[in-house]
Amino acid sequence: MSLSDDKKAYRDMAIEAFFAQENGCEIAYQEVFEDLAKCFSNVLPQGKLYRYRSNINWKYTKPIIEKNEVYLCPLDKQNDPFEFAFNDDFGEIVKQVPQLKQMSNINDFNKSLFFQDILDNKCKELMSYKSRMSIACFCEEKDNILLWAHYANSSRGICIEYSALDLLQCFQCFLLPVVYQRALPTFPLIEEINKLSSFKMVFEIIATKSEMWSYEKEWRIVSCIEPGENHCIDFPNPTAISLGC
Repeated sequence: MSLSDDKKAYRDMAIEAFFAQENGCEIAYQEVFEDLAKCFSNVLPQGKLYRYRSNINWKYTKPIIEKNEVYLCPLDKQNDPFEFAFNDDFGEIVKQVPQLKQMSNINDFNKSLFFQDILDNKCKELMSYKSRMSIACFCEEKDNILLWAHYANSSRGICIEYSALDLLQCFQCFLLPVVYQRALPTFPLIEEINKLSSFKMVFEIIATKSEMWSYEKEWRIVSCIEPGENHCIDFPNPTAISLGC
């Protein structure tokens, strides 16, 4: 498999681990997490992750240096207008159901309306998470010239280095690689939408972006933080800080 395929497999495994834990299956969680830890060095062989910070607004940077606290930014405050995008095109999704491709009677039509109502409700439920999910973003490289330009005030800021193993130990399955692809995440077979865990799809959507952003080589720490709650979380010690040019 390519590194991209490895990352997708790792992301999916991390999501499975999270839901094993959420469902109280501690043994299943430990088994999945052990497999996850074994794969970690394959998908992140350099063993480091980097966070670029500007030198202009120290409001969110000072706590990183002084108190090992990192601010998690809500998804609806991200700079990508297509953040948290997914395929909700009913016309495309319904093609998964052969008997609905060519509706021949009123029963097929009614079934189509029934499925569309289910899909609409699930989409509304998913979108309700956009303002409740927050992330901290990292890059696999400390010399990414575009990230120095975009996130570190044109190389006047800093780049904070972390041990990837420290982050994995601290955040476990909440540390996810971003998978870059052309197609938006979509629902499984439409008959399964009602059974689909919204949280499970939320994590997949958060960890998927357009391939146009692939230069960022991003990893994310994901957390569900309700509006009004504290968005700063404790972090491991940085292992180095690089100054811009």
